[in-house]
Formats: sequence, C-alpha cells, structure tokens
Amino acid sequence: MSAICGIFYRDRRPFELESLRAMMNALAHHGKDGSGVWNGEHLGLGHQKLQITPESFYEHLPFRSPCHRMVVTADARIDNRDELFNKLGLSPGNETNTPDAHLILYAYEKWGETCPEHLEGSYTFAIWDERSRHLFCAVDALCSKCLYTYCTPQFFIFSTELKGILALPELHFQLDDAGFAQQAFLPKAYRDPQATSFKGIKLMRAATTCIVTASTMHTNTYWEPDFEREIRLKNEGEYVERFRELFFHSVRSCIRTNFPVGALLSGGLDSSSIVCTVARLQRERGKTLTGISSVLPEDYSGPESDERHYIDIVKRQENIAVHYVHPPVKSLCGYMNKSIEQSENPRYYHTYFLSSAFQEVARKDNIRVLLCGSRGEIGPSSPGNGYVPELAVEGHWARLVATLREMAKVENTSFFNAAWQNLITQLLPENIAHFYARVRGRRPVSFAEALIAQPDFFYQTMASAGITPPDFVETHFKTFPNQKKTAFALFKNTSIPFLSSTMPEEQEVFFPFANKRLIEFCLALPADMKIRHGWKRYMIRAGMEGILPPEIQWRTSKKAFSPDFFRRVEASRHDALLAFEEIESDNGLYNYLRTYIDLSKLKGYAQSASSCGNWGGWKGFDSFWQIVLRGLNVAFFLKWAKEKMQR
Repeated sequence: MSAICGIFYRDRRPFELESLRAMMNALAHHGKDGSGVWNGEHLGLGHQKLQITPESFYEHLPFRSPCHRMVVTADARIDNRDELFNKLGLSPGNETNTPDAHLILYAYEKWGETCPEHLEGSYTFAIWDERSRHLFCAVDALCSKCLYTYCTPQFFIFSTELKGILALPELHFQLDDAGFAQQAFLPKAYRDPQATSFKGIKLMRAATTCIVTASTMHTNTYWEPDFEREIRLKNEGEYVERFRELFFHSVRSCIRTNFPVGALLSGGLDSSSIVCTVARLQRERGKTLTGISSVLPEDYSGPESDERHYIDIVKRQENIAVHYVHPPVKSLCGYMNKSIEQSENPRYYHTYFLSSAFQEVARKDNIRVLLCGSRGEIGPSSPGNGYVPELAVEGHWARLVATLREMAKVENTSFFNAAWQNLITQLLPENIAHFYARVRGRRPVSFAEALIAQPDFFYQTMASAGITPPDFVETHFKTFPNQKKTAFALFKNTSIPFLSSTMPEEQEVFFPFANKRLIEFCLALPADMKIRHGWKRYMIRAGMEGILPPEIQWRTSKKAFSPDFFRRVEASRHDALLAFEEIESDNGLYNYLRTYIDLSKLKGYAQSASSCGNWGGWKGFDSFWQIVLRGLNVAFFLKWAKEKMQR
C-alpha cells in the first residue's frame, strides 16, 4: 500500500521541510516505487508510492492543479472511473493514463466538499485548496485505509500510520489512558473507533471528511446506509442476478492491476467464492490466480485437522494455482515486536505468523494484490441473524415452524436445537443465558476475572470515558431487534484494516465484500433471501451457483484457518515465562508496566497454565492466547510506545 502524510501550520509559521522529511522517513517502507513532497508557505504534503493499478504508473504525487490552485496527495483505488469520466466530462481517450488521484482532484473541483459522495472504492486523500486556504481530508465509506490526525491551534498533522506523526522531532507525546485501555482490554464492540493510544492522535472514522483552516476544524459524515430501505424484486432469480452484477464489479475492481493477483483461501464459503470468481475473471484476461492456504504438513500425524480437502476441491477448478503454507512451529512471542511495529496498537494479532508467511509467498511471485474473504457477514454471507425471532414476534407462526424444520434438516439437528440456537437465545435476557450456560456445565468467565489491567487504573479510566465494560468475556450478543444496525455498527466500529497494516510493504490487501454498493444491496434484501430453504448465508450460496463447486457451495462446517495454532501456543510456554523474568529484571520497565498491567496476576495465570496439560481447558478460559499472550503483547506495546515517546 502507498502512504500519505502532511503538516499544516495553522499559526502561519514558515514551513519546515525537515519535519516533513522526518515523517516521510518513517513511512519510507511504503515507497517501493518512489516518493514525492510538495510544500507551500505554511503547508507540506508527502506521498510514498507503491504502484498497484495500471494508472498508478502515470501517477506522481503530490499533484498540483495549476489552473485551480489545488494540490492532492492520495492512496486510492477508484472503482467507478467510467462513471466519473462521464460525469466530469472528461475525454474517454485519457482514461488509461489518468491516475485515480487526478480523478479525485477533478471531482473536488466540481463538487467541492461533497465529492466523496460521488467516489466508490478504497481511498484516503488530502487536498490543499489555495483559494479558500483550507485542507480537506477524507476516508472511504468503509474505512479500508487508515488516516491518523493530530490537531492543535498551532498545526494539523495527518499520516497513514501513527509512526509518521510520532516521528516529528518538535512534538512530544503522552499515552492516552482511555484510548490505550480501550484498545488493550475491551472487546471490539466497546471501543471508540477513533481512539488511539496517544493523546491528541485520532483515527478518522469511516465515511468522514474534515476541513481544517487556520482557526477552525469541521468534520462531517457523508454516508450511512438506509436501514429502512427494502428491495423487492420479482423473484429469486432477479435478486441473484443483481447480486452477481455487484459482486463481480467489486472483485473486478480489486484486481485492476498489471501485477499477479493472489487470494487467501481457507476452503470456506467466503474465500472460495472470491477465489473462484477471480479465477474466472483472470481467465478472461489471459492471466492466472494464485491462492495461498494455511495447511498442516502432509506428513503431520497429530490430532489437528485442516481444510486441505476443501482447498483441493477449489484447487481443481480451472486457472487456480495454490501455494500451501505451513510455517515452522515456534513460539508466538517471537512475532510480537514486529507485529506491534507494524500494527501500532496493543491488540494481539495471534495469526501474525501467517501474515508473514503469506507476505513471503506473495513477494516471491511478485504479487502486489492479495484478496481476502473477510467482512462479508453483513453483506453477501450474512447468516440472517434476527430473521427467525422476527417471525415469532410478528406472529408468523406457520412460516416460523417451517423455517425451523428446514434449518434442523440442513444442520442435521433436532427441531428443539434449531429453535434454541436461532430463536430462544436471541430472546433470552443475558443473565438467564449465562445461568443456562452454567447449568450445561460451561462456566462463563467474568470480565473482571480475565482482566489483566490494574483494576484501579482500568475502571477509573473507563468511568472517566463514560464506558461500562461487559460483565463477561463472552457477552450474550444479540442481533434482534435491529439486526441491520447492530451488524453494521459492529462492522463499522471494527473495520480498521489490520490485515493491510500487518502486510504493508509490498502488497495491498483488498476485501471484495467490503463494497459500499454491495453492502447497501445486501442490507436491503428481504430477510428470506438470507435464510432460505433452511440454508443460512443463502444469498452468496445462490449467487455462486455454477461458480463454486457444490461441495463448497452447500457446506455448513468450517475449521480454523490456522489449524496448528495450539501447537504454536504450546511452543510459547517457555518464552512466556522467560518474558516475565526479563520484565522483572528491569526495574524501570517493571515499575512502568505495573501502572497499567497486573503483572502478578498475569504471571500467575502463565505459571498455572504452564503446569496444565492443556492451555485451552484451564479454568474455562477459551484459550491461552486470550489471556497470557494478549497480556504479554500489551506489555511489549507499552515498551514500544515508551520508546516512541522518549525518542
């Protein structure tokens, strides 16, 4: 992925190029294909370039439009180029050599601050408008790219990564207790999506713009889906036809590149749909597709199993070559420092070792575009949660009973189990649901029991931020009522592109399911197009007819993408205990960390778990990594953040 950055001196001091160079140096790993800077009297913009699209070979940013006195820097893939050329009155003959950033600038010249409403794709950009003396920044509707900002009366700074802002020599940052605590210790649904771990630095939310002048800063949300909208077409065939049109357009947009294309393939419905669709489109272009899959070694004889059977079914389709990845089993602790350096937050990405392996495969094959099947849950692969309770509450008893019978048949279970899973759990109060779990012998873990933060620090910080933490580690998550709003809010509030941030140097990770028009269509579908004939996720199953092998199209089970993860957990035991010894040997670090982390509690968990035969079964916790590895990752992050703040 490319990177952008900039500094606007709001107090009108002369621009200092050295500050911009410091930011550019911090983002240099994105500039495989060059870099550029532009500066005016009080402002400077920067760009580190990774060429992805055919038009990017003609792109030299920042780009200044001399006639209209505007300058743009961007990291963008615009998907509705044909539509924009028509609306903007541009000559179609120039389409092949007009970069996306130029289209963004032309759109701004025509529509001003509302230009993002006319843009489709994956983008973040900044435009300096010399006429009105303001800086205009925007991120796309689904936050597929990051833009961090830091604003004071003296200056406004933005960067693709935190390290771009933290590199400024004239600034000294402090830890933001509330932002850090949310990112480190709270479940996804409870975090402020704008929060970072550093005071004053914010992440721009999805579908937002900001306008910064010498004296003002104004933000605006330019898009929200219409949750009341419903699409009514004549029959199932029309829904499928429209879905395929939108889905193929999204996939086609993602693979607009001159470089080889890769896709992560787990063998499940979502990733296989993307792989088979891309293979068909690449065949039309005379190109092939490389799938990348995590599997166990062929001679493996342990208790785990993988998805190789289903991956092989996909592999047999025309125009698909698959790389099987099985990194050497070693401690997960060894990946933490690099993961933190790239992701820049305290959340633990337990499959970072796979990201590194995927990146290595892509690098060897000169792949710059990797497609991922994540983010389909509110769109094409929505399981239709909330539909069955709606039937009950609205009194559609005959349809309710018929639907549950069909679901029981598909899932090979009893009518009661189908009703319990899809109806009753959605209507039970949380305390009764947890009581029932105890009766069934599955002890719910309290949030306080699993919390490895210092309690006084954490609860005081949450109270000052107006946040009430959950009672349990596993909350009784409901999608009824208002399942559309619930699902979209969770998607939007957790849509930081972590996979892109952990593979930033030579590849761009795209998510075809995270397409605005596709999501709008799927949110507006009748509920019975999401659960139909007993099949959940029916829209994508029906839409992939003739594209997916039937064994994949109609499967209902799914194993983990990283099948030997718990073997890696076992390999981490010694390193985890050793890490605590190293922390305790450094008094300065130990005293700093224990302000935020209950190190004694965390070490006790690690010691107790080390004496057990199975990490996962210890005291009912879901797995070792949720507690001990997550806690160590927070400790390593605090050490990294301290070094950044003391440079």
